[in-house]
Amino acid sequence: MKKIAIEELENNSFHHAKVNIEGKKQGTYYVLCLYYKDDSRKQELAEKYRDESAIKYRYWKSDEDTLKGKYSEEFLSQLSPEERKRWTRS
Repeated sequence: MKKIAIEELENNSFHHAKVNIEGKKQGTYYVLCLYYKDDSRKQELAEKYRDESAIKYRYWKSDEDTLKGKYSEEFLSQLSPEERKRWTRS
Protein backbone atom coordinates (compact mmCIF):
# COMPACT_ATOMS: atom_id res chain seq x y z
CA MET A 1 0.00 0.00 0.00
CA LYS A 2 2.80 2.41 0.82
CA LYS A 3 4.38 1.57 -2.53
CA ILE A 4 1.18 2.65 -4.32
CA ALA A 5 1.03 5.87 -2.31
CA ILE A 6 4.62 6.76 -3.17
CA GLU A 7 4.09 5.93 -6.85
CA GLU A 8 0.96 8.07 -7.12
CA LEU A 9 2.44 11.01 -5.20
CA GLU A 10 5.74 11.06 -7.10
CA ASN A 11 4.49 10.29 -10.61
CA ASN A 12 0.77 10.91 -10.96
CA SER A 13 -0.05 14.34 -9.48
CA PHE A 14 -1.83 13.28 -6.32
CA HIS A 15 -0.87 15.83 -3.68
CA HIS A 16 -1.49 14.04 -0.39
CA ALA A 17 -1.85 10.49 0.93
CA LYS A 18 -2.81 8.87 4.23
CA VAL A 19 -2.51 5.27 5.37
CA ASN A 20 -3.91 3.94 8.62
CA ILE A 21 -1.28 2.24 10.74
CA GLU A 22 -1.25 -0.81 12.98
CA GLY A 23 -2.68 0.05 16.37
CA LYS A 24 -4.67 2.95 14.95
CA LYS A 25 -6.89 1.16 12.46
CA GLN A 26 -10.46 0.04 13.02
CA GLY A 27 -11.33 -3.34 11.61
CA THR A 28 -8.99 -5.67 9.76
CA TYR A 29 -8.28 -3.64 6.63
CA TYR A 30 -5.71 -1.03 5.83
CA VAL A 31 -6.99 2.03 4.02
CA LEU A 32 -5.05 4.20 1.59
CA CYS A 33 -6.45 7.65 0.93
CA LEU A 34 -5.08 9.56 -2.05
CA TYR A 35 -6.07 13.18 -2.53
CA TYR A 36 -6.44 15.31 -5.61
CA LYS A 37 -7.96 18.79 -5.97
CA ASP A 38 -11.41 17.34 -6.74
CA ASP A 39 -13.18 14.06 -7.52
CA SER A 40 -12.36 14.09 -11.26
CA ARG A 41 -9.99 11.14 -10.91
CA LYS A 42 -12.12 9.02 -8.58
CA GLN A 43 -12.36 6.01 -10.92
CA GLU A 44 -8.81 6.18 -12.25
CA LEU A 45 -7.17 4.21 -9.44
CA ALA A 46 -9.96 1.63 -9.34
CA GLU A 47 -9.25 0.91 -13.00
CA LYS A 48 -5.49 1.04 -12.65
CA TYR A 49 -5.36 -1.45 -9.78
CA ARG A 50 -8.39 -3.60 -10.67
CA ASP A 51 -6.24 -6.72 -11.19
CA GLU A 52 -4.68 -6.45 -7.74
CA SER A 53 -6.72 -8.91 -5.67
CA ALA A 54 -5.69 -7.39 -2.33
CA ILE A 55 -6.96 -3.92 -3.29
CA LYS A 56 -10.60 -2.89 -3.22
CA TYR A 57 -11.78 0.54 -4.29
CA ARG A 58 -14.40 1.92 -1.95
CA TYR A 59 -15.42 5.38 -3.06
CA TRP A 60 -14.33 8.98 -3.29
CA LYS A 61 -14.61 11.15 -0.19
CA SER A 62 -13.06 14.49 0.67
CA ASP A 63 -10.49 14.76 3.43
CA GLU A 64 -12.86 17.14 5.20
CA ASP A 65 -15.52 14.42 5.39
CA THR A 66 -12.91 11.93 6.58
CA LEU A 67 -11.88 14.25 9.40
CA LYS A 68 -15.54 14.77 10.33
CA GLY A 69 -16.10 11.00 10.49
CA LYS A 70 -18.61 10.93 7.62
CA TYR A 71 -19.01 7.59 5.84
CA SER A 72 -21.28 6.51 3.03
CA GLU A 73 -24.37 4.43 3.70
CA GLU A 74 -22.91 1.93 1.22
CA PHE A 75 -19.95 1.37 3.53
CA LEU A 76 -21.89 1.52 6.79
CA SER A 77 -24.54 -0.93 5.58
CA GLN A 78 -21.87 -3.64 5.29
CA LEU A 79 -20.97 -3.37 8.98
CA SER A 80 -22.43 -5.17 11.97
CA PRO A 81 -24.27 -2.95 14.48
CA GLU A 82 -21.21 -3.05 16.77
CA GLU A 83 -18.82 -2.08 13.96
CA ARG A 84 -21.18 0.65 12.78
CA LYS A 85 -21.10 2.24 16.24
CA ARG A 86 -17.29 2.34 16.11
CA TRP A 87 -17.29 4.04 12.72
CA THR A 88 -19.94 6.67 13.42
CA ARG A 89 -19.96 9.57 15.79
CA SER A 90 -23.47 9.89 17.07
